[in-house]
Amino acid sequence: MKTKDGKCTKLFYLVYSLPTIGCCMVMILLGYVSYFAVNVLGLSSLLVGNLILVSKLFDGITDLVAGFLIDSTNTRFGKARPYDWAYVGFCITTIVLFCIPKMGTVAMAACLFITYTLIYSIFSTLYTCANAVYLSRTVEDPNQQITVNSISMFLSIAGCVVAGTFIPVYLAKAGTSPEVWKTFAFVIGIPSAIISSIRFFIIKENNNVQGNVQTQEKFNFLEGVKLLAKNKYVMILALALLFTNIAIYMSSVNPFYVEQVFGDISKQSVMSICGAVAPFTVLLYPAIAKRTGKKKLIITALALGIIGKLLPLINLQSVVLLGAGTVLSTIAYTPLTVLTINMLIDCMDYGEWKFKKRGEGIYSCISGFCSKIGTGLGTWLVGFVMTIGGYVSEAGSQSQSAINSIIGAYTVIPAVLYLLSAIAIYFYKLDDELPQIHAELEERRGA
Repeated sequence: MKTKDGKCTKLFYLVYSLPTIGCCMVMILLGYVSYFAVNVLGLSSLLVGNLILVSKLFDGITDLVAGFLIDSTNTRFGKARPYDWAYVGFCITTIVLFCIPKMGTVAMAACLFITYTLIYSIFSTLYTCANAVYLSRTVEDPNQQITVNSISMFLSIAGCVVAGTFIPVYLAKAGTSPEVWKTFAFVIGIPSAIISSIRFFIIKENNNVQGNVQTQEKFNFLEGVKLLAKNKYVMILALALLFTNIAIYMSSVNPFYVEQVFGDISKQSVMSICGAVAPFTVLLYPAIAKRTGKKKLIITALALGIIGKLLPLINLQSVVLLGAGTVLSTIAYTPLTVLTINMLIDCMDYGEWKFKKRGEGIYSCISGFCSKIGTGLGTWLVGFVMTIGGYVSEAGSQSQSAINSIIGAYTVIPAVLYLLSAIAIYFYKLDDELPQIHAELEERRGA
């Protein structure tokens, strides 16, 4: 899997990426949760938004608990590797969600809340929090870490494009009956669960890689939270991730947008196809980040995202502007997404240097925490804006006010969120400090 000098092979990149490929395909399906719950089950958009928000608030807490759990884990399989099985649980539970039958409102809402909470609060939380620790324990070189994440993102987005193109086109032809959604869930969920399990059996942790010091350090949950709060760079990164994730997960409005603006839900396939540009840009990130630093790369991408979100306002009926905007919007968040794990590893180094505690698990939970809270707030915000606009579920046509609310949720609000994320990242200056930090850490560890 690796060369004699420790460099990753092409096979290593592929195997390491398998869980994220599978789960990203499932994530495309989960992007239709609001659409499924509102237009298939018949629940109100505000109720769905509230359910997801409550779930995500709880989910955010479980991320912190998961970080503490990972820090306390030491098995013969390693610290992070055992949690790879959470990918499989994520896929299987998603199948259950899309098999919820039509019944009473309370019963459907309860089933939606329980399955959605299991998907994210348990399974997604565990694999997300473990991922940075897993990478730091399998790949030593920081530049190779960025390359691993970039290739993983490339392959994952490629899988997303396939699923994202197939689903809306098939929906336009087959309809949106409960049976159709069950078929989607099994066709996407089962293969994803299988490929997500492979990495566990092949890629092992190396507890001797540089940076994995103090592996037996013990501290309680409250100490872990305080460690996070004291690390200014973790807090800056958390703000940027939160704003970006809210913008990303406002994509739950996408099916409503193409349906109301273009009158054709199959137009969402345009978004998926145009999103295929992102995987190719991802491959450039290792070289760009090495040359310019992570900060400049991320801010530039977010600026492109602002432009991309506002482009459709020039002509709402233009498929070209829809596609171009999708390209820029996808590029907007991919650098931050790709580099988050590497930045968290940098924050671990900073924390170890500054506070003499590494806290691998508790730092790693930040990505998942912000993603979950962002998902909840993004989805809730869509439901709130649509409700304020007067959207009526299962109605044959919507008022202009309802349509305008959908347009705003797709364009202006995410653009503002990208701007706030860029402002936060502006204050991230750890790249410049790392050479000195690494030098001092090596001296300490040698002593």
